[in-house]
Amino acid sequence: MNCTPLPDEQRAFIEAVERNWRLAPMSPRRDALTTLEQADFEEIEEPDLSATAVHSTGEIHWTYLTISFLNPHFDKTNPGFQEFMDASVSYASGLSQGLFTYRFISGRRPAQ
Repeated sequence: MNCTPLPDEQRAFIEAVERNWRLAPMSPRRDALTTLEQADFEEIEEPDLSATAVHSTGEIHWTYLTISFLNPHFDKTNPGFQEFMDASVSYASGLSQGLFTYRFISGRRPAQ
């Protein structure tokens, strides 16, 4: 898969995600929510960035994401967003191995 170079703010975000997962592997829910709330996510057709955060129970794989930092219009209180985050983080923290892909559309649950 060919990936375009990441803008500095996207690279910084991914590095922060990886750092958080490595430094606090026993609290994936807290660290994932704390980190992910700093950004807005939108689904795109083709992956333009990819990063893997290493966790003590496996690997969490981010792909199909574009990231816009500190979007003032991003509604973090949206019940659909919180519900999806809860399910995603719960699933990810329970992995013993393998990959899990986070796909966000402006804080709403992705269409199936």
